Amino acid sequence: MEKGADTAFNRFALGKDFFKIRRAADDLLIEKYSEKFGFAPSTRPFYAVLGDFDRTSTMYRDGRSVRIDMSRLSREQVTFMYPDHFALVWNKGLFPAPPALFPPPHSYSHESFHDLIFTYDELPEAVRAYSLDACVARAKQLNMWVSSYIEAHIWDPDIRNKIGT
Repeated sequence: MEKGADTAFNRFALGKDFFKIRRAADDLLIEKYSEKFGFAPSTRPFYAVLGDFDRTSTMYRDGRSVRIDMSRLSREQVTFMYPDHFALVWNKGLFPAPPALFPPPHSYSHESFHDLIFTYDELPEAVRAYSLDACVARAKQLNMWVSSYIEAHIWDPDIRNKIGT
């Protein structure tokens, strides 16, 4: 059903190779988490976006927004990254070529902060230091959806029960 859905970015229609790359991106994010906190997370994360994201309803067949109260999560239960963690595979050159299944967009260029994850308390300084608001605004102008938000990673395996979805 998902493979045939008419969505703006249909990951299921890209086939199994996309999910191999996606798993590699997830594994790299888990490495980043382990480096930051000194221990491996107990689960793979749930992914979210920080703030409002105007493409949710077109990216997913049943797209909708859910607000999560960050005060209910510990420092280790939520992290952030810009851009989307998929950039980790671009930065490592882990996409097949040629033809590349999902290469970086022509307007993407690696920045050192693309390899960092931030806690909630570190995020305001990161937004200032790296001008993330300007990066998001530029990505939206260029229609680079993968860079048009700050990605959130929720490392709490019980988050669905906590938010009631």
